Amino acid sequence: MELVPFSALKLRGRLALRSFGWPETLEHLIASNSDLQFRQMDLYKSAGCAPILFAACAETLETLRFGIMDGLTSKRFCIRLSMDLC
Repeated sequence: MELVPFSALKLRGRLALRSFGWPETLEHLIASNSDLQFRQMDLYKSAGCAPILFAACAETLETLRFGIMDGLTSKRFCIRLSMDLC
């Protein structure tokens, strides 16, 4: 079995973040693996991480979804936005 360093891994496909509020973790991941190639991102209550992910996946991102919850109502989604970028 051959060990592959983390920096050689390519992260691609779909990324789904739910209630994720630690942009420092993403910055560390990007610094140690600059080859993020996500084509789809689903960010639910994680919009604070969006600028970091946009910059890292600018060339490959095709679909972006946001879900923003309104804490004042019992509705699950107050705003649901989906964009196809290609």
